[in-house]
Amino acid sequence: MKFKKFAAITASALCFTFAFAVTSAIAETNVVFNLGEASKSIDPQLVTGITGSQVDVACMEGLTDIKAGGKIVPAGAASWDISKDGLIYTFHLRKDAKWSNGEPVTADDFFFGMKRALEPATASQYSYFLYNVKNAEAFNVGKIKDFKDVGIKVIDKYTLQITLANPCTYFLQLLSAPTTFPCNEAFFKKVGSSYSLSPDKMLYNGPWQLKSMVTGDGGNYTFTKNPYYWDAKNIKIDNLKFDLITDPNTVALMFMTGQLDLATITANQLNQFSGSKEVFYFPAGGIWYLELNVTNKYLKNENIRKAISLAINRDQLCTDVLKDHSTPALAFVPPGTKGPDGKTFREANGNYNIKENLTEAKELYAKGLKELGVTGPITLKLLVNQAGENVPICVYVQQQLLQNLGINVQLDVETFQSRLLKMQQHNFDMCYAGWIPDYNDPLTYLNLFVTGGGNNDPQFSNKEYDSLISTATNSSDDTVRMADMHKAENILMAQMPIVPLFYPSTIYLKKTWLKGVEFTQITPAVNFRWAYVDK
Repeated sequence: MKFKKFAAITASALCFTFAFAVTSAIAETNVVFNLGEASKSIDPQLVTGITGSQVDVACMEGLTDIKAGGKIVPAGAASWDISKDGLIYTFHLRKDAKWSNGEPVTADDFFFGMKRALEPATASQYSYFLYNVKNAEAFNVGKIKDFKDVGIKVIDKYTLQITLANPCTYFLQLLSAPTTFPCNEAFFKKVGSSYSLSPDKMLYNGPWQLKSMVTGDGGNYTFTKNPYYWDAKNIKIDNLKFDLITDPNTVALMFMTGQLDLATITANQLNQFSGSKEVFYFPAGGIWYLELNVTNKYLKNENIRKAISLAINRDQLCTDVLKDHSTPALAFVPPGTKGPDGKTFREANGNYNIKENLTEAKELYAKGLKELGVTGPITLKLLVNQAGENVPICVYVQQQLLQNLGINVQLDVETFQSRLLKMQQHNFDMCYAGWIPDYNDPLTYLNLFVTGGGNNDPQFSNKEYDSLISTATNSSDDTVRMADMHKAENILMAQMPIVPLFYPSTIYLKKTWLKGVEFTQITPAVNFRWAYVDK
C-alpha cells in the first residue's frame, strides 16, 4: 500500500493533546500515536494509503488478522475450512461479534463489503485484492453483470464461502486488508453518500470506535474502546488518539513533553534522544522509488530512464541524507519477501546492475537525447509531498541529476492529498513514491505495474509483463509463480518505469511503559490490538 512518512499546531490542539496524554490523572488507559498525514478516505473499500488503513484497522476487522512475523490469526472468523484442492474457503463467523450499534456482524455484511469492493461503480483501487476469487475480476471490469456468478456465497447467517479460480497461497493474508472488511448494507444505504465522512456515518466491528476526526495538519482521529467488540475484555487501551503532525521537530518535542506516546522521527532528531531506551529502529518493509511517467516527452525514452537510475548514488543517499539504517535498493522487490524453495526472493534472484555508474549513465543519456532529436539540457518536475525527509531526499536526487547528467529538476512540493491526486491523474514527470506490502509475496509489488492498474502511476505497459503477472496471480504452482515474477521484475528493471532508491528503516520513539504493540512490515505498520500499559 502507498506509504506516507510520519506544522505548527494550534495552542488549543496542544492543550487537548496534553489533556489526553497517558500522564493524565484519569484512571482510563490512553495512548497517543502520531500518524502523520491524514487519509484521503477512511472508507475501507476506498482507502489507499497506510494512514487510512491504520485508522480502519483500529476500528474495523476482517475475517483474519496478521500478527508480527506474519502469523495469520482468526479475527471476524472464528475458524475456517479449506478444501483439499485449495479452492473453497468456508469461514465460520463469530456469533458474538457485533457492530457498534449492537447488531450482529453476519455473513451478509462480509458479502456486501466484498461485493461493494468489486462493484465497478465503487472504483476501488484495491479491488484486485479479490481477483483470485472466481469471476471477481470479470465482474469488476464489467465482463459479467450478475454477482451471483462470483465465488462469494452466504451459506447461512454465520457462514461465508469463498471459491477461488485457482489456489492462492497468500489468500488468508488478503482477508486482513480493509478492502475485504464487512459493511452493514442497511446502514450504508441509510447514510448514502455521506458514508465514512464523519464518525457517526460508519459502523464499527473492531476493538475501538472512531469518535472524532479533524483532518489536516495538527488534526487527529480519536477512538474509544468498543464495548460491543467480541474480545473487548482483552482490549487494554481505553482510548486511542492518532495525531496528524507532519513536522518531525514538533513530533520530537511533543514526545519529550509527554504529549505523544508513540511516534516516528527522522535521523535529524536523533541527537535529542542520545542513549535513550525510548528509541528503536525497525526495518519497515517496502521500498521508496521514483516513478517516471513514460508518457512524458523525455521519459518515454528508455535510455534516459536508465541514465537517471545510474546517475544516483544510493549509498550516499542512505549514509549522508537518511542516516536511519535504510539500505540502497538494487531491485524492486525488497529483501525479506517470500521466494522459492524456502529462500527469499532476493536470495534466489540476486540484485540488478543499477548501482551508480556515471560513465554508462552519461552514454545512455546522450544516446537517449539523440534518439529523441533533442539537445540538452532538459527540465523535469519531481512531485513530492512535504513530510519527514521527503523533500531533502528529493533535493538530493535533484542535485545528483543536475551534477551528473545536467538535467534540471524542479521540485513540485505538495500536500499529501494534492500529491495523491496528481499521482492518480498521472499529472507529473517524476514522482517520489513508496510502497509497503499488503501481504508477504512478490506479487504485492509487481502487480502495481500491470497495464491500466489502479496504482500504475507511471502508465507503464508491457504485454509480456502483464502475461507473467497474470500467470503469477492465477497459478497454483509456486515454482512457476516465482519464476514468472522474476521474469517480470527483469522486464521492470530493464525498461525502468521506476527507479528503486532505498529500502526504508523506521526510527520509532516509544514510551517504555507501552507494551504489546505489534510492529509489522506489511500494512498497517502498527497494530494496537494487543497493546497494554505497564507502569
